[in-house]
Amino acid sequence: MTYEGTFSSLANEVGQLKGKSVDVKREVEAAERDGLTPRREVLGWLNSVQNMEDEAKSIEGIYDQKIKCLCSFPFNVCSAYRLRNRAEAALATIRELKQSAEFTKLADNLNLTRSIKMPNTKTIGMDKVFEELQRHGKDDSLSVIGIHGMGGVGKTALLRRFNNDFPSETEADVVIFHELSIDYKLEEVQKSLFDRLSLTWQDEVTHRDRATKLFRVLSTLNFVLLLDNLWEPLNYQVIGIPLPAAPSKCKIIFTTRTEDTCSHMGTDKMIKVECLEEEAAWNLFRNSARMDAIDADKNILFEARDLVKECGVLPAALIVLAQAMAHKKTWEEWIHALRIMKDVHQLPGMTNNVFSILRN
Repeated sequence: MTYEGTFSSLANEVGQLKGKSVDVKREVEAAERDGLTPRREVLGWLNSVQNMEDEAKSIEGIYDQKIKCLCSFPFNVCSAYRLRNRAEAALATIRELKQSAEFTKLADNLNLTRSIKMPNTKTIGMDKVFEELQRHGKDDSLSVIGIHGMGGVGKTALLRRFNNDFPSETEADVVIFHELSIDYKLEEVQKSLFDRLSLTWQDEVTHRDRATKLFRVLSTLNFVLLLDNLWEPLNYQVIGIPLPAAPSKCKIIFTTRTEDTCSHMGTDKMIKVECLEEEAAWNLFRNSARMDAIDADKNILFEARDLVKECGVLPAALIVLAQAMAHKKTWEEWIHALRIMKDVHQLPGMTNNVFSILRN
């Protein structure tokens, strides 16, 4: 490269670097408005860019004053040689800065709690399906996972266990658990996500603007979003949830009663949760009941097993049933309970009225 060409290239490369620096600063400022903290590597890069801009400006000033003004005839060969070496060194550094400007994340929320444990019931007999969920949850080729099964089969307990036992070695920045109501509103979901991400909520802001802010923040994070009790397909875009594209560390995992909802949510993998096997159902009932009467009286043991069968081996119903029967000590009380169950038989999901009768 000619002498003049070196300084011409330096000016051109600095111009390109400045343009990239302006873009990065704009994104950093937007992240700061969202309550995020710029990453150190990004701030370090911006500082290095500023230093190289100052260096290039200094080189250009010397070149214009002492060399260019003399019609390209250097007044001092040694001085010109040193200046050219300085320009070439700056040029190499600037090119390196340009190449290292593709950041995966510009900012983090350093005050963000990675995961929050949820109260949960036992998941006896569900180890196999839980291991399947964990395996798929670590698979970067699967971004959206749907868990489906009839009401009371244990989907919520499974998802909460996944949240509570989330592996520490994964690269997730935040694990978000949200339980949806049957008639949930868009604002409720957005408010829950704002609170979890420590973002400022403003009532006067539109749904669309909130969605834009959520999308911008979540796009900077490796997030795992756990949605429980989905009754109908959720519109990610309207809420402001980025749809992960495999391969990705981000995950959306949800529970629903219908396989059709899984299909409409763009799932990469569906997991069906079946009813418990009879022995697993019995163990869950006994562990939840924590009573000696079953072991002390063989007649009660016989009635208790029949009662579990009437429950349809649904974990949710078994746990509530165990709580209702925990203080029953006589065979007559268990016979009475079994008679009520056979008469009502409102599974899946027996009503509170039935269990209030059993408790009395």
